[in-house]
Amino acid sequence: MTDEELFDVLDLERPELQAVKKAVDSNDLTEAKRALAIHIRLRKTPAWFFSWEDNPAPTKKLSDFPKAEKLLQHEFTFGFHGAPDYTATFGGKIDWSANPSEGEFKTHLWNESLNRQGRLL
Repeated sequence: MTDEELFDVLDLERPELQAVKKAVDSNDLTEAKRALAIHIRLRKTPAWFFSWEDNPAPTKKLSDFPKAEKLLQHEFTFGFHGAPDYTATFGGKIDWSANPSEGEFKTHLWNESLNRQGRLL
C-alpha cells in the first residue's frame, strides 16, 4: 500500500484527523504521516492490552501460526456447503472481488467468504 492509498482510505473528515487532512490537502505526505503517528500514539481508543512503549517481545514465532503464514502469502482456502475445499493464491495485491472457483461451485459464496475476514480472528 502506498502512502497515497493509505490516506485515500482513511476518513479524513473525522475531527481527530484534521491535522492529517490538512497535510494531505497540502500534498505534504511526510507531515501527514507524522500527524497520523501522533494521533495513533495519543488517542484514547481503542484500549490496548499492553503498552506499545514497553515493546513486548514476541512469545511465538511465525511458523507457530501456519494459517497466518498462508494469509501473508495471500493464500486463501474455503469450502462451502458440501463443495470441495478450494485454494487460491493471489499475487502481490489481493483482488477482493475475484472469484477463482470453478464449475458448479462458482457462486457468490467465494466472495462472501473471502471478504468476511473471520479467519483473521
